[in-house]
Amino acid sequence: MKLSLILNIAMVPAVALLYVLYFMKPAPGAASGNSSPALAYVNIDTLLQRYTYYQTALEKFEKKRSAMENDLGQRSRSIEEEYMRAQEKARAGNLNQTQMQELEQELLKKQQELLAYKEEREQSLHEENQNMSAELLKNISGYLKEMNREKQYQFVLGYTREGGILLADERLDITEKVTEGLNRKHEGTDE
Repeated sequence: MKLSLILNIAMVPAVALLYVLYFMKPAPGAASGNSSPALAYVNIDTLLQRYTYYQTALEKFEKKRSAMENDLGQRSRSIEEEYMRAQEKARAGNLNQTQMQELEQELLKKQQELLAYKEEREQSLHEENQNMSAELLKNISGYLKEMNREKQYQFVLGYTREGGILLADERLDITEKVTEGLNRKHEGTDE
């Protein structure tokens, strides 16, 4: 029994080595002189920090989000101020019961309209964020396809600090090349 356990333990590294060697073969049609590994990765965190298109789009998005929050805050304060004025009038005896009820209904309606407006604006921002993410992915994927015509990678993985890849060999990191290429391409389009 100990002998079979020892043999099984010895077989695991051998099978792992065969697995790696088999899957690290060059891609079909790849030039025999191509020294690119079959696998590479892009550090997404670094790419997003250095990709000018993303930084510009993110800055525009944040300005819109901030403007929306300011607008909502101003509208909310306006309703609150109107409510405070109504309470002062009621305390001073300047409003009868009917007028007070009408004012409460009006303020309630304004508050409901504000909530509907807020949901509409948040939905709009959410859609804009999704469109920005889709455009970002399209840009990155498109550039990687262009780059891969020469490099012939079988896989290009996305690495993030908190992602599923726990360890990555820095020799397989193509982040800098991808970032430079994307920025050159973005500067050429002047978006």
